[in-house]
Amino acid sequence: MTADSLRADAADVDADVKISALADILAGLGESVHSETVPARSARYGALQTPLSPPVRAALAALGVERLYSHQSEAADALLSGRNVSVSTATASGKSLCYQLPALEWLARDPGSTALCVFPTKALAEDQLRSMRRTLAALSDAGGPDLIAEKYDGDTPKSDRPRIRREASVVLTTPDMLHLSLLSQNGAWRDFLSRLRLAVIDESHHYRGAMGNHMSLLMRRLRRVCAHWGASPVFAAASATVANPAEHAARLCGVPFDAVDRDGSPSGERRFIFLESEPSPNGTYNIAQQSAILTAMLVKEGIKTLTFCRTINMAERLANIASDILARGGRWDLAERVRAYRGSYGAEYRREAERGIADGSLRALAATNALEMGVDIGGLDAVVIAGYPGAVASAWQQAGRAGRGRGASIALLMLGGGPIDRYFARHPKAFFQSPVETANLNPEMKRR
Repeated sequence: MTADSLRADAADVDADVKISALADILAGLGESVHSETVPARSARYGALQTPLSPPVRAALAALGVERLYSHQSEAADALLSGRNVSVSTATASGKSLCYQLPALEWLARDPGSTALCVFPTKALAEDQLRSMRRTLAALSDAGGPDLIAEKYDGDTPKSDRPRIRREASVVLTTPDMLHLSLLSQNGAWRDFLSRLRLAVIDESHHYRGAMGNHMSLLMRRLRRVCAHWGASPVFAAASATVANPAEHAARLCGVPFDAVDRDGSPSGERRFIFLESEPSPNGTYNIAQQSAILTAMLVKEGIKTLTFCRTINMAERLANIASDILARGGRWDLAERVRAYRGSYGAEYRREAERGIADGSLRALAATNALEMGVDIGGLDAVVIAGYPGAVASAWQQAGRAGRGRGASIALLMLGGGPIDRYFARHPKAFFQSPVETANLNPEMKRR
């Protein structure tokens, strides 16, 4: 073990001690109604049954992938054997590699094949583009083919779009552009679609209800268009934890899916603390104010924090309040390191905020659920959830954004005046005993 690694381990231990001590303080506050410790989980590894080509093995080694988690090897084997797979595991469990590895192998074997990845937001597509380009560069450096990955969404300059259609082996897009361009103008995409080997639906749990019905029609159109041009892609769905991953993906795409839902990734101990917002004299609950106080407290203690808000207005108001609290406390240096984040901000502003929280130049983001999905913003120490987000699965997904690998983390749920908030304030154990919800949609539009 090197001196650098020893220093890094010592820093992690110091951070864990600090986070644990702070969690004890927060759990002892008068507003605290419940504290639950979610124990650490050790990694479980698996071995691929499908032999990989030498360039792919070398590329994985260059990327630092020495072993695969059990769910990664299970999903990759199923996809490489031609089965559609829905991966439903925790946040930051390495779901991207579940479909990147088969894509890498198919592209290494046949550089003329293509892959399509559909993401619910442009921010997530941008984040995954960086990851995909690193992966393809590692393949090229290992003696594999030189391949191009490109993002194709509303931010893509019109002058670049013909080149992307001609040259890209991997295209990352959104449902809007899948509808407006790839499917509606499929003749222009004939060369790409006729060679499509893999179609990925990331964050598939996002597509439920009416949105799920629309997405299911897009997936059926995609299958019909691919069949028209002579292709039959394998489908991979990546989801947060849901009760019915295979059934949901099958309804979404109209083809059978295998479920991979036994998470093999490690996680550190998490303290999940419920706090009850104090009502004002007129009986209203100011969740933004009290969540901002928590956010400012965490930032002041050096804890990198992500605060989830129900609305855009709340995110902006909360960021302003937290900054003002820090400024009035004389911490102007920290006041400038708290920022709001929402999907409707300009692309460059979003990228700057994502880079800032990842590299530490920002200490806290107040965000809508635009960051509930897996945009890589580095290791976070704490998550504040300003009001129950409406589903047990969403609460766990948001809480899961905190945690540095095996390090300790804190998740704080500030409960307000809504009926479900009040219920969990009185019966917090019911939350931890509740199963995650099923993801429902009705693609046949049948009356129920």
